[in-house]
Amino acid sequence: MDKIALFICLGISFAPIIGLAAGSDDKQAQWQEKQAHWQEQKTERAFSSLRKTLVTLEVYRKQAIPQVPLRGEVRTVAPRGLKLIASRLHILQNTDLPQPQKQEIEQFRLRYEALKTFFQEKQDETPSPAHHHIRFLHSELYMLEQPDYTSSKFLLDRRLSIIQSLGYRAARIREQDPDYQLTPLLERMEPLAKEYVIAKQRLLEIQPGYRELGRAMTYLHSAESLIGSQAPPRHELLNTNVKKAATYAAAAKKLAPDYFNPTRMEKRLAWVLKYTKQDNGSGTAAQNAPADTGAKSASPNT
Repeated sequence: MDKIALFICLGISFAPIIGLAAGSDDKQAQWQEKQAHWQEQKTERAFSSLRKTLVTLEVYRKQAIPQVPLRGEVRTVAPRGLKLIASRLHILQNTDLPQPQKQEIEQFRLRYEALKTFFQEKQDETPSPAHHHIRFLHSELYMLEQPDYTSSKFLLDRRLSIIQSLGYRAARIREQDPDYQLTPLLERMEPLAKEYVIAKQRLLEIQPGYRELGRAMTYLHSAESLIGSQAPPRHELLNTNVKKAATYAAAAKKLAPDYFNPTRMEKRLAWVLKYTKQDNGSGTAAQNAPADTGAKSASPNT
């Protein structure tokens, strides 16, 4: 009986201690659960940050133009992004993760290495002497290629003006950097060039026949100005200008694309040719001049 009483007393005495131990185990389990949850959230944030940063830098890489320096936010965001990716990868590679996540981390690493190499090579790249025009040509061409670019009258004039700018920039690139690979850009420009030539009856500066057309228009305008000043049909300078205008106009049409059809210029040229064939300078022909001739413009290729 005494032994039984002793065991009962001991049990009663240790009960609070056992209870405390059980409570401590519960708290430990809760703490571990919280730690696991916190680690899970931290890992998910790291994965999310990696995905977002990788996509951002890959967009920058896609938008980069060969032989054109990076600028603006790309120059600052790209180095910071690469450092962030390296930091996140280091943390995740030293974290105990399931196999699927480890495989995803390896894919992240490969994408990071490719981006790191690209931006390093881009930094070391020698810019084209015409990089300013190359950048603007790409930008303007991309804008014109968008399907939602409206064709209202006001914006159509603006569109044709931008297409003319494409021809100017392409000509400057060829002039400043003859070795630059323009062919892919010219192929993209071709539908736009056709649109411009048909609408304006002019040529873009990059197109064959542009210089000849410019000279033809210069001589034609000079001839029209002389007629407007009452020069006689047999005037030597008038006839010289008319002949040169006709010669250069024919050369331009021969060199230009098939869709070039300068009916307005041909009408003006036909009128001055007719004037020079008169027997005297009565002024009748000058009074019947086409509405778009003469003193309207002295600029070539108009």
